[in-house]
Amino acid sequence: MLEKIGLPAKPSLRGNSWVVDASHCQGCSSQFTFINRKHHCRRCGGLFCGSCTQQRMSLRGQGDSPVRICDPCKQLEEAARFELRHGYKNRSAKGSSILRFNQSHRLTFGFGFK
Repeated sequence: MLEKIGLPAKPSLRGNSWVVDASHCQGCSSQFTFINRKHHCRRCGGLFCGSCTQQRMSLRGQGDSPVRICDPCKQLEEAARFELRHGYKNRSAKGSSILRFNQSHRLTFGFGFK
């Protein structure tokens, strides 16, 4: 999902692989101004406006305090944490749970069969 806007799918370490500069938000494409400020997502390193980085989450390697992350990263982190907690032990031999993003980039749940 993040690859579609040119960002890595895996988390980056603080200051590593961050987007250096951009004139528009990588989430909603709004132009950055004196009022519409730039914010880095602490997970993927992308540059987003304040509206697209309202989410906060504690990330491994980023201390104990919740940090600013973009909406797609929040969904990816929640999906990964759900899989770690519930996904592997709830899988049956015939099928497994599937986490997908629909066209509006919202997380959906389903079941797939092998």
